[in-house]
Amino acid sequence: MAKEKKKESAEIKLQRVYNIPLRKLTEQVPRYRRAKRAMRAIRDFMARHMKVEQDKIKIGKYLNLKIWERSMKNIPHHVKVDAVKFADGSLKLELVGAPATEKKQEAKRPAKEKHAKTDAEEKVDEAIEKKEEEIKEHLDKAKEVEKEEMNLTKNEPHHKKEKSSTKVNTEKKTEKTVERKIFAEVKRQRP
Repeated sequence: MAKEKKKESAEIKLQRVYNIPLRKLTEQVPRYRRAKRAMRAIRDFMARHMKVEQDKIKIGKYLNLKIWERSMKNIPHHVKVDAVKFADGSLKLELVGAPATEKKQEAKRPAKEKHAKTDAEEKVDEAIEKKEEEIKEHLDKAKEVEKEEMNLTKNEPHHKKEKSSTKVNTEKKTEKTVERKIFAEVKRQRP
């Protein structure tokens, strides 16, 4: 049923070419409303000449671009339009010489296939894994050292305690800089 309606609406009843004058109609309007007034003038003109209701008129993409081409203030003085009236009473307007637009059916894209890794990519991945393991080992060692320092400071009397928090902060900063350097090296090695 729906397919039949589409076929009926696609039947062309009348096809004509018109040159629509816009200069006199838009001179009577302030500059900032000229493009809007031109669109209304095109609809009025086509409704009168093609005997169609204004709400059934469809203005094409390229005609719209032509009207708005030089902004809303400087519209063209006249526009040459290809008007196509369909059997269901609708009207399609398009600029003369505009490319025919057809609805493209979207083809289903196949799922992305995983490409086989080359030897170079495998080597880079292995190097990355090694660097990550080194980083983890380094962090584990730093945590152990930090725990030991915390235990030592707990055992010391209050007046002899050193400011261990500054040491911990500096160690964390050095760990972060080491990590950043290692990751930067890994990124450089990637192709």
